[in-house]
Amino acid sequence: MESEHHGLYGDTSAYYGTVEQQGRLALHLHMLLWLHGNLNPQEIHKRIMDPESDWQKKMVKYLESTHIGEFMTGSQTQVLETVNNNEKISNYIDPTMTLPEEPPLPWERRRM
Repeated sequence: MESEHHGLYGDTSAYYGTVEQQGRLALHLHMLLWLHGNLNPQEIHKRIMDPESDWQKKMVKYLESTHIGEFMTGSQTQVLETVNNNEKISNYIDPTMTLPEEPPLPWERRRM
């Protein structure tokens, strides 16, 4: 089907998608997009294997920037300090050693 507009990532050459069921019966989509004008697997391999390639250096820099392992509430030092301070409180309960509260049963929800 021809389109008058570009897709979010550019012109799509082809696509494939499949729906999968998770353990909790929730459906989710896995999809592959082939974009027109992009590198094919052989070209990617050639550029990645060339240590002098500017493309390889940019790709490594990008990949390293996407996996930085930060915490949402501060640096690792700040998080460890908060945990250590919390553990000094006499009634502190370690959340990693407890189970969450059970949700109310359907007939109990109606009363809420």
